[in-house]
Amino acid sequence: MTFASYAPVASEIALYLGVAAVGSILIMTRRALCTFGARIAPAGALMTAGGPPRGAQLGALTAMTLNGETQALGAFGSPALIMFVADSCPISSKLIPIARAVARAERLVLVLAGDEETSRQKRFAERLGQSDARFINDADLGRTLGVDKLPYAFLLDATGGLVARGLVNSREHLESLVTSGELGIDSLQAYLAANPAKAVAFHVPPREFSQEITA
Repeated sequence: MTFASYAPVASEIALYLGVAAVGSILIMTRRALCTFGARIAPAGALMTAGGPPRGAQLGALTAMTLNGETQALGAFGSPALIMFVADSCPISSKLIPIARAVARAERLVLVLAGDEETSRQKRFAERLGQSDARFINDADLGRTLGVDKLPYAFLLDATGGLVARGLVNSREHLESLVTSGELGIDSLQAYLAANPAKAVAFHVPPREFSQEITA
């Protein structure tokens, strides 16, 4: 048999080896992406052990605002983002403008909350440009909701039902509350921990969140 007769066989072997090599590379790449995706999975707001569970009806709870009126948590007229902050907390000051942007994008009412001496809280609200009617200053509310660290946010539907809650310090954390509401889960962290394979391709299609959670 001449060399020329071996050529087609050698070509086929080379082709098979090439396909096998490409397949191996693809498998290794997928594994690497899965590992990388798990490391960079979206960071959700940290849902602490204390506090009400998702779905709890908080609409009947009332608190005193800086304008001296009693505000029911279910009477804001639309879904609300209630964020507990403090003048002495640098993360709070950094996060409030971000919370405003998220609230605007998702059509939420942003309500700040805290527990300080009234005159100091009023100066804080004035510096932030936050209206007194949308600034709760009531120690009892924080205790009732189990807030022990700041900043801490609660996402409520239009009737005051608890959609999601958690310790927040970034836009990603705030947006994860919205995502939790869209998915109907307790928290994004818990969801990804239970479904690690979904970390790579995790994506929530843009939707009008306020329409979904309005009662």
